Amino acid sequence: MEWSCADSLSAPGFTELKVFVDLASISAGESDIDVDRVACFHDAVQGYASLLYKLDKKAGFSKFMEILRELWKALQNDPHLPSKLRDSARNLEWLKTVKKSHGSIELSSLSLATAINSRGIYELRAPTGDQKISPDAILSLILPGGHSGLEPERSYTLEELKDLLNKLMLMSGKKDHKNMEVERFSEVSSYSAMCMQAFLNLYSAGNMLFRAWTAEVSCCPRNGVSICMDFHLELLSQLTESGDVTRLLEALCRQMEHGQKHQQCQLEWRVVASGWQVASAGTPAQLVVQKLE
Repeated sequence: MEWSCADSLSAPGFTELKVFVDLASISAGESDIDVDRVACFHDAVQGYASLLYKLDKKAGFSKFMEILRELWKALQNDPHLPSKLRDSARNLEWLKTVKKSHGSIELSSLSLATAINSRGIYELRAPTGDQKISPDAILSLILPGGHSGLEPERSYTLEELKDLLNKLMLMSGKKDHKNMEVERFSEVSSYSAMCMQAFLNLYSAGNMLFRAWTAEVSCCPRNGVSICMDFHLELLSQLTESGDVTRLLEALCRQMEHGQKHQQCQLEWRVVASGWQVASAGTPAQLVVQKLE
């Protein structure tokens, strides 16, 4: 079984296996034979995963028997695993070619997108202190370390996320094949950017409700929570919502955009009613500051 893990494809874990299968699926395109090769390889490695990934070289007999019990369950679920393993062995050269055909940039980009989809957290927050308001100051992504504890926490700016998305789009465009991880990353990052823009408009318009607003968007719900918002106001507690994150982000964007249009109408009426000189008043945010003073 070493052919499928260490020697041939150097796949140290499930994440790397998933990335390779996704890239191989892109290479397979619409070819039924190649699609079957990829599916066969995925099922084989997934089925024998307990031996490939969980059995340490120093493990004793009891541990070996424990691992075998997991393998028996996999064989009960899919009696064709041995034949799939043999077929994958025969397709080994094709699998190696597929792996070599995808450069390190493609592998690292798809690996990062997969990690973000599984545990990434988009953070949106109002600028603090003398910080100048800008898209990069509002939106960032935090990627907590992996379960192994060997990966440190990382953060990514809006520009870095755009660069990653461009690489993924270029990679997916090479074949007429849709990749679920790429689509998922694209949807969540795009909706997060839309919420950032809606918040930027509200903040620049002087909306007092959003002066200290923060929000956390979990790509994969944590403890059942997909979005957590806090206005940092005494009369308004922290708000949380569960469910599909893309659907929730879309609804949040609509509400914020609606609030912006409603506020603009109110502000225009108040300017006239208060007798302010519109021509010299400046931006909406400056009007609010002037009124507060």
